[in-house]
Formats: sequence, structure tokens, C-alpha cells
Amino acid sequence: MASAAGPPRQSAAPIPVEINALWYNALKIMGHLATEFAEETDYDTKAERVHHAFNQQFWNEKSGCLYDLVTPQGPDPAIRPNQLFALSLPFPLIEGERARRMIAVVAEHLLTPRGLRSLSPQDPAYRSHYHGDPWCREHGDEVRQRGRANIEGFADHLQEAGLGSVSEIIDAEPPFAPRGCVAQPGAWPSYCARASKICSGKARNKTTMSTISGLKYG
Repeated sequence: MASAAGPPRQSAAPIPVEINALWYNALKIMGHLATEFAEETDYDTKAERVHHAFNQQFWNEKSGCLYDLVTPQGPDPAIRPNQLFALSLPFPLIEGERARRMIAVVAEHLLTPRGLRSLSPQDPAYRSHYHGDPWCREHGDEVRQRGRANIEGFADHLQEAGLGSVSEIIDAEPPFAPRGCVAQPGAWPSYCARASKICSGKARNKTTMSTISGLKYG
């Protein structure tokens, strides 16, 4: 993990990009609460160190996006949607040009009319079923990334399998057929919540929203 105390800590287990994004946001939130309650803490200092270490360890300059994992054997360059956590949460870990490049890469490799593929088709491990399919429980954050203009495209899916429901999985290639459970419990509430924020203009990360305008399917 990107360490708050300086050099990265060595771990036998891979460290996922999304765990670091969640950890950073937890530190920022705790720092905010400490300020609200007039308590002296070092949460903000730790968050700054995590931000610096994360950008050093997880940014893949060659691909223009974030590594999926950092391991003792080296980083994993697989292009997956998990990296969007570093941009879509209230406290983003990347900004500016890096954010724009990452969104462009995600759109090119992962974006479909029914959601984000879970792995780039150019990856040797990619398969049309399971190793690359969009998992609909992730669509909530993905909807926020795509913005208002693309909500209607995914809405067509609500007439495909379970009427008015969101399927568990969708094929990663045309015709993007729904598979698995026809009504995934974790997908529908997340989709509605994010879509509601988009339509009401209450998306929190306005920088991200302006970044993703005009994206096309990869």
C-alpha cells in the first residue's frame, strides 16, 4: 500500500488500486471530522503522504492510466475499471492531465453501451465471458463517470432480461447480451442513486464530470 509514513511497505499480498483510493478518502474524511470537533490529529498529513506515494507507485506513464495492482514483483498493468475509484470518490487521488488521460484510456478499452468491461480486450487474459464482462453491480460509479448523456443507453437494458431490473453480468462484446441473475440486488439501487445525482446536478466531483464529456464507446 502507498504508505503514509514514507517508503512503501513491503507486503506479500498484491495491493489493489481501489483499496488505496478508499484509504485516502478515509483519511481525508477523518481529517475533516477532526477539524469539525476541534481535535488535533495527523490525518491530513497522512493523507498528503498517501497522495504523493500513490502517484509515484500507481501511475503508469506508458499506458496513461493507473496500475491495477502493486506487488513485490512489480506493478500489474492490466487495464480495469477499478482505477476509477481514484477519481470518482469525493477526494480524488489524480487530477488534471493524468485524470483526462486515464478517462480516455478507460473509455477506449472498457466502455460499452451496457457498462464498463472488467478487463481490456487487448489483455492476454481477456475472455468474452467473466474475464472481461461488465459486472452490473459496478454500474453505479460507472454511470457517474459517463454522465447524463449516456444514462439513456444503459436504460435500454431495463427491457432486456428482468423487466425494470439490472442483470448481474452483460457480455463484453456485441450484442452485449445479459447473463447471470436477471435482477442483481446490488446493481439497481446503486444505478438509481448515481443516475439521480447526475440528473439533479448534484454530482460531487465536477472536475471528473467535465473531463468525461464527449466520450465514445471503445
